[in-house]
Amino acid sequence: MKWLERIEVRAAAWDGHFQSTAYRLLPPGAEPAPGVGVELGEVAVNSDVLEPDDGARGPAGRLEVRGYAFAGGERSVVRVDVSVDGGRTFVEAELLDDLGRWAWRLWRVEVELAPGEHELVSRAWDSAGGTQPERAATVWLRQQPRRPRPGRRGVVSATTPASRRRRRRRRHPRRRPPRGARVR
Repeated sequence: MKWLERIEVRAAAWDGHFQSTAYRLLPPGAEPAPGVGVELGEVAVNSDVLEPDDGARGPAGRLEVRGYAFAGGERSVVRVDVSVDGGRTFVEAELLDDLGRWAWRLWRVEVELAPGEHELVSRAWDSAGGTQPERAATVWLRQQPRRPRPGRRGVVSATTPASRRRRRRRRHPRRRPPRGARVR
């Protein structure tokens, strides 16, 4: 637990490293430096797939997909769409309990998978009508190249019972929801 020890009221923005250099959106090719780029504002609406794990294999047929979404500031998550074909088509997910401001909003949806590989994609909408960007790289701070987080665009293979027996099973660590999120 963290304890607040002191509050300092200032007439102008603090010029420390994080506010002046780190928490800024940079144009392509720009190097982080004090005052370069645009200050970050509220957190953009975002969502993530928790289950199934990226690279998971399973039988063709019905599959429950679960995840979470978040909208910053005074906004709330009002809708989450999920695609099993890389974003070509979407279905609306069921939103679970609303735990209030600053809490992740859990969601779930059942989808039908044909045999083959499927790319799972989630997309959230907030109460101001904003939607999750198609690619985080188009709007997010880039101080150094980073690999994308697994799960946002995950590949899941659905197999028929005969083809499943022929494939070697790999175990993937199970992802956990963020701290404080309740899972039904």
